[in-house]
Amino acid sequence: MWFLPSRGRPHNLKRFIQAYKDTRATAPVYLWFDIDDPKLAEYQDLDVPNNWCVHVNGSRNLAEMMNRFVKTFPDAKYYGFLADDCVPRTVEWDRLLIGAAGDWGISYPNDLFQGDKLSTFPCCGGKLIRALGWWGLPGLDRLYIDDALMAVGLAVGKLVYLENVVLEHMHFGNRKAPMDATYRKTSHAEDEAVFRAWDVGRDLPRIRAAMKLAAAGKPQRKRAGRKAKGVKA
Repeated sequence: MWFLPSRGRPHNLKRFIQAYKDTRATAPVYLWFDIDDPKLAEYQDLDVPNNWCVHVNGSRNLAEMMNRFVKTFPDAKYYGFLADDCVPRTVEWDRLLIGAAGDWGISYPNDLFQGDKLSTFPCCGGKLIRALGWWGLPGLDRLYIDDALMAVGLAVGKLVYLENVVLEHMHFGNRKAPMDATYRKTSHAEDEAVFRAWDVGRDLPRIRAAMKLAAAGKPQRKRAGRKAKGVKA
């Protein structure tokens, strides 16, 4: 399932919904809104596809949100991250990214901004994330999450960049969006310190052990979690 948090930008989400339809995407999307968002009512008025799910919560820590999402869907085949400032341009982008990630890899599209330099909007194999034990590096708030996932993908040799799959990043950094309150809410110094202190090598033995078990045909050990009722991941 794809995870898409949004705050203060119902107009962006409306644009994403239209692009989702235009590109014939079919994978379910899990929307996460803040309960204190002044524009929550505008979000709730949007016409979202029938296979999407809406969740309203108080947490604003992105890494924490992502890890709670994994606990909600502990058996998902994949975990894909989206943002309200991205616009899919490639037909069936969802299917292509999911297929490229497989069970143990991380795929990412061309965002027309960072390109292959950063795994923006990554799609991560479910077995990889279960073995890793997290999706958003614990201790981070909202920055360096994609850097950490990219490091994991590189370390296990299963990072796949799909240059011809475009999810355009309409970001203020490339002058495709205005600066707003959501962009200003940063924790750059703190997140950078957490990321620099982390060593992907500490997580590799756990991942490799799980991959070895999978290769031997043994089931992967499941982590405790709960699945949202009536939602297929």
